[in-house]
Amino acid sequence: MGNSAQKPSAVGNSAQKLPEIEDIMDEVELSSTEVGYPVPTSPTPLDDIFERKERWLTDTFNNGSDDTELLKSLNLITMDLNTMSDEYVDDDATVRPPTAITEKRLAFPFATIDNHARMADPKLLDSFEDLIEYLTKPLLHDQYIKIKTARAILVWLSRQNLEEKNYGKKGTDTPRGLIQYLKEEKMSYTTCYAILCRKAGLQCAVIKGYVKGITNAGDDGSQILSSWNAVYGETGWQIVQAYWTCRAIFGYSSGKWTKVEEDGKTMSKKGKASPGTEKNIFDERYFMPDPEQFIYQCAENKEWQLFPPCSIVSSYAKFAKKPILHFSFFDLGLQLISEQNCVLETKDGFCKIELKAKPSNAHLITLSYELYRKKADFELNGEKENGIEGETDDEEDFARMVFNTRAAEVFTFDMRFLRSGIYKLNIRGGPHTSHYQSLCQFKVVCKKGMVGRGLLPIDCGKIGWGPGPTAKEAGLLLPSKPSGLISVSTTDRKTDVKFQLRDMTEKNILQLYMVK
Repeated sequence: MGNSAQKPSAVGNSAQKLPEIEDIMDEVELSSTEVGYPVPTSPTPLDDIFERKERWLTDTFNNGSDDTELLKSLNLITMDLNTMSDEYVDDDATVRPPTAITEKRLAFPFATIDNHARMADPKLLDSFEDLIEYLTKPLLHDQYIKIKTARAILVWLSRQNLEEKNYGKKGTDTPRGLIQYLKEEKMSYTTCYAILCRKAGLQCAVIKGYVKGITNAGDDGSQILSSWNAVYGETGWQIVQAYWTCRAIFGYSSGKWTKVEEDGKTMSKKGKASPGTEKNIFDERYFMPDPEQFIYQCAENKEWQLFPPCSIVSSYAKFAKKPILHFSFFDLGLQLISEQNCVLETKDGFCKIELKAKPSNAHLITLSYELYRKKADFELNGEKENGIEGETDDEEDFARMVFNTRAAEVFTFDMRFLRSGIYKLNIRGGPHTSHYQSLCQFKVVCKKGMVGRGLLPIDCGKIGWGPGPTAKEAGLLLPSKPSGLISVSTTDRKTDVKFQLRDMTEKNILQLYMVK
C-alpha cells in the first residue's frame, strides 16, 4: 500500500494545521476493488446536493452583485477627485470604520449524522455489526444513505484517540483491532477506512497515486507515493482522503525559509525547524471533494481521476507541474490566468502571477501575500551555495518586492527581485473583513536580480493597490480607472480619476477628501 502524505499549505505559520506524512507500510493486504464494482466515471459534485458545514463564505459574498447592478437602485453622483474643492472639510465629522460582514454558517444537512457518530459508545469497538448498526440508525429511510454512511464512518474514525488510549491486540476481526493497527502505525487510514466501509456494505476502492506534500509544496514539484479511497454512493464514485480528513499536525515548519515580506512590510523572520504536534481533526474538504480540484493535490494514473476523458491529466510529469491551488482558491471562484506551473522563473528579476475572480463578487475579495526566501543549501546555476550570495540582514535588499494590485476582477502579483535566490509566494485572502485562508503557492527561481530599476515607492498595506472593498464601503463605485496602476503622460504628468458616489453625505465627502 502507498503512504499517506501531507497536503500542501503555507510554511512558517505556527498556528496552522497540516497533516504529516504517514510513513508506514500496511501489514494488512487489501485488494483495490472487489468483484462487481462499477466502472469509475465522473460523479455528480457533492456540492450540487449538500451544503458544507465548514464553508467560510458569507451569504453576502455568495449572493454578490457587481457595481452595475447597484446602479439600478441607487441615486449616484459623479465626482472627479482631481477637481474636488478643498472646501469639503468638516472638523466634527469622523470617518466611519468599514462595515463588518457578519459571517453566517450555511445550513449543514450532515450535522445530525455527524453529532450522532461522535456520541458512539466505546463498547461499539468490540463489534463491526454493532458499530455499523449504531452509525446507520438515523439513516434507514434516508435518500442518501450510502453517502451519509460513508460520512458517519469517517467522523467516527476521526474521533479515535490514538495518543492516549490503548485498544488492545491489533487485528481485523473488530473495530478495536483496526484502531490498534493505526496506533502502532501498522495500517494506513486508507486501508482502515476501506475495511470499515466494506463491513457496512459499501463499495470502497483503494487508490494508489502521487501527492504534493508540504515538504515540497511550492518547491520543486516532486511527488510522494500515497493512497486514498473512492466510495460508490448515490451520486457515483466519490473521492475520500481519510488520513487528511482525520489527522493534522500543528506548528510544523521545515526551517528552510525566511519570511522577507508580508503585504508590503519588510521583515526578516527566519523559520525554525519544528516537527509540530499531530492531533485529531475533521477536515471535511477531503470528504468527497470535486475531482477537478483534488487533482491539484493528488493524482492517480488516469482510471481513478474521475474526470471526463477530455480533462484527464495524462502523465505524472504534467501533475508535477500543476500549480498548488487549495480548495479555498476554488471556493472564491478564482482562476489562474498566468503561467500554469508551480515553479516560475524570473526574467531579468521580474515575474508576474495573475488571478481572475467572478465579476459578481470580485469587488468583495481582498487578497494578501507572504514572500519567503530559501535559506538552506540548494542548487542554482549549477553550483551548490549556502544561500544565494550569502545570507544578509540588510532589509534594503528585500523591501517592497511585490506589487499587489487589482483591476476589476483581475488580481496581479508583480514581483521584482534585486537579488538572486529561491523564493516562495503564498497568496492568502477571502471576503473582505473575513479571516484569510491560504489560496495558492508558487516557487519563484530568480537566477539574476533586476538591474537599474527601483522597487515600489511606498507601502500601501493590506488594502492593496486599486479600488476594492474599502472603496466600495466608502461609497466609491464604478471607477473610471479600475486598476491600481495608472499610466501618466510624461508631458502632461496628470490624469483624471472619477467615481460614481453613493449616499452623498458630509461624512462620505470627508472620506473622499482624504482619499484625494
